[in-house]
Amino acid sequence: MALRRLPSVVTCAALKAELDASYRFSDVSKLRIVDATWYMPGTVAAERSAAQDFVTERITGAVFFDHDAPPFADTATKPGLGHMVPSDAQWGEAMNELGISAETQVVVYDRHGVFSAPRVWWLMQLFGQEKVAVLDGGLPQWRAANLPIERGGSPASYRGTVGAASWKAQREAGVCGLEQVLELDATEQFVDARPAARFTGEAPEPRPNCRGGRIAGSTSLVRALTACCIQHPPSLLLLCSLVLLTPESPRA
Repeated sequence: MALRRLPSVVTCAALKAELDASYRFSDVSKLRIVDATWYMPGTVAAERSAAQDFVTERITGAVFFDHDAPPFADTATKPGLGHMVPSDAQWGEAMNELGISAETQVVVYDRHGVFSAPRVWWLMQLFGQEKVAVLDGGLPQWRAANLPIERGGSPASYRGTVGAASWKAQREAGVCGLEQVLELDATEQFVDARPAARFTGEAPEPRPNCRGGRIAGSTSLVRALTACCIQHPPSLLLLCSLVLLTPESPRA
């Protein structure tokens, strides 16, 4: 049985139903749940280890995406800059390690609710993974619904199980480099999704050797989350209207 393609945002109930169906039809390899938890440096949470927390508690059958380490990130091209988009070869290695092919339905979550999981959703979209969704509410919502949790032990490893898939990042459509930013004109809109205090420069950057403040001319977009869940389109449109953005606005 082929699993249906899920929408970009799924509820805990919908994911549980997909899990039940995949186990019922012995098709569990077509569905991969990814823990994409990441803790901001310089915060209290950063004293914890996302990888260790994953081993301690995770959605049953999940695998772990390490934002800071190769092959999940390019740490060599510009040392000191975190979360650089990996090369095509690195991404292929990362997906092979997680047991993800181009046909796999992926659902990404994090321990915050919705924080770092959407970045992995974006990366997968960038590399052409069409069947990928974010779990609305993440692990807190899953736990609150009393759905299956694994604790301790050794998480499943899928290294080398999907073959050498060919991945190609659509960089021109999804990534803007520094040189391109410097060439943009006044019609482009820069949207800053960080907390307001970092936007104004009142709060220091959590990463070492990074200047505070913002890109000149950028606009602060209030974080589009409520109760650790993703906002629905009407709320997002209202939010964007407050900062003079429209769906047709050019932006970077």
